[in-house]
Amino acid sequence: MAGSILVSVPFMLVLGFAPWFAVAAGAYLVRNTVMNMIGPVRSTFSMEMVDPGERATASSLEQMTWQLSWAVASAVSGQVISRHGYGPVFLAGAAIYVLAGVAYPALFPRAFVGRREDRQAAVDTPEGLGEEAGR
Repeated sequence: MAGSILVSVPFMLVLGFAPWFAVAAGAYLVRNTVMNMIGPVRSTFSMEMVDPGERATASSLEQMTWQLSWAVASAVSGQVISRHGYGPVFLAGAAIYVLAGVAYPALFPRAFVGRREDRQAAVDTPEGLGEEAGR
């Protein structure tokens, strides 16, 4: 998840500073594809971090926070764009993405390390090879 966030940063910067529409459109498509892949993973990750009885509340808080951030960002970015253009908004967005990409593994190291070890164990064991193990 953190890697996908960081992968999208260059495309966000290209989107904000592209000299041609075709380049910006391509960056937009790639960036949105990468970020849309993260949504279900992020949602599953957050639901795994809370007790089953608290998942409805956690989901509601997550959605409320998400929508509130869009409202605040729209108001602030509109003022910045009208005064300084699009550049600062895309730079700020890229900086926030970098912070998020670094924050996830820093705040939840066991979740990232454990998952990586589980994947490696699945690859290293005959059971992890699926049908290939029986051949």
